[in-house]
Amino acid sequence: MSWEGENGVIKAQDLARKSLLLDVPFIFTQNGLEISWGTFYWTFDGYQPIKGFLGLSLRTPQKGWLPFGIDTNIIVQTFGEYGKGEIVISGENGEIGGGEKQDQIHFNLKTRGEQYGCTHEFKLSSQRFV
Repeated sequence: MSWEGENGVIKAQDLARKSLLLDVPFIFTQNGLEISWGTFYWTFDGYQPIKGFLGLSLRTPQKGWLPFGIDTNIIVQTFGEYGKGEIVISGENGEIGGGEKQDQIHFNLKTRGEQYGCTHEFKLSSQRFV
């Protein structure tokens, strides 16, 4: 991890394979934390590697610490001996630490997946996880 002022980056490397596993740039803003297209890689078995991208906006409230506002975009791709696939998970205007006890998570998620050229779409909306 390196950090200077508002800007930073988290990196991790597979020392055995000498390959990058994680590269996540972040910026602290007046309103919270922004991650602009961090990348991650996982070649756990060598047959079906996974590559992904992460975008995240975490916003602090005007008063106090909670609830946080959150927007996210996650793309996970796989390619290898077993073919190609992709899933996209996105959500806007989520909330972490809401409710009377500030122990709730509210998040509207949309997902889209594709495997071998066949697209599937799902939507989870107004889900509350306690």
